[in-house]
This record gives sequence, structure tokens and C-alpha cells, in this order.
Amino acid sequence: MKNTFEITREQILELEADGLSYVRQWFPQAFELEVGKWYKRDGEFLFNFQGKYSVSNDSGAYGFSSNNNWWENIGVDKKRYYPPATREEVEMALIAEAKKRGFEGTNAIKWKFGDASYSITHPELSSFKFENNNRLTFACGVVFQDGKWCEIITQPLTIEERLTNLELRWTDTH
Repeated sequence: MKNTFEITREQILELEADGLSYVRQWFPQAFELEVGKWYKRDGEFLFNFQGKYSVSNDSGAYGFSSNNNWWENIGVDKKRYYPPATREEVEMALIAEAKKRGFEGTNAIKWKFGDASYSITHPELSSFKFENNNRLTFACGVVFQDGKWCEIITQPLTIEERLTNLELRWTDTH
């Protein structure tokens, strides 16, 4: 009689982490990445796997480099193990990038994503919302989704917007 055993993916990954490298040969499917899921590399890179393994930077993934810069193309080596990134890690990185792109401060912001346009006159009263593990919104407008960032529309503020911003700043200080 042949005995059969069950082992989970997590147990397989633990065995490899403990130095049993041959488990990768026995269970190669346990090391395959899921398309659309966020992973970490060396505790520094965060990337969203797009289904293509390649050691060069040619659309295997998109995400953040070790110096927190956004990259549209990150290479993913099939021979390496990449632990999943936490929701909090991804959310923090996306919000930091959105702020670098202009979603911070008290000046009115106008932006578009695809065919939709958004604007907000008091961004300091709004917040970010991270949804579905791959979408970031601000004041109900899409800022990031599936590897694409919104386009900030750089238009001069109207006189009304300038006066409103000045009035709010004056009210806050008095």
C-alpha cells in the first residue's frame, strides 16, 4: 500500500527557506507567481507580476525599485523566490508615489484617468483609498489602476480657486 501525504505551498516555501533547495525541483508549481499579484524582491523592490519571466527589464512586472522610484518594466527571474508583498506595503508605496506626482498640499488638483476627468479644490480635506489590491483613488477619482497612473492636468487656477485657497489659509491661521 502506497502512502500519500499532503503538503501546502506555504510548507514547501518554508522548506526551501530552510535551505532545502531540491524542493523547487520536486514542486516547481509552488514557486510560480500569480499574475496581478504584488511581490517583494530582496525586501526592497515591490512589483506586480504580469505573467512574463525575464531577467531583463521588459514588462515582466511593474512596480517600485529599491530607491522607491516607479518602473513600468521590471524583470522577474523564474529561478528566484519572491515573497508576497503585504497590502500595507503596496498601499504605502502607491500613496507615496501619488504624493510625489502632485497629490499633496492645499492647491487645487485636476487630473484625468482614461476618459474620466476629476478635480478637487481642497485636497487637504480628502484621502486616498486603496481598492482591489491594484487601484488607488483620491476623493473618489482614480489615481492609479493596473499599472497605469493618472495624468495631472496642469492648468492655472481660476481666480475663484485662488481666492478660495487664500481664504482657507487665512481662516486656518486666525
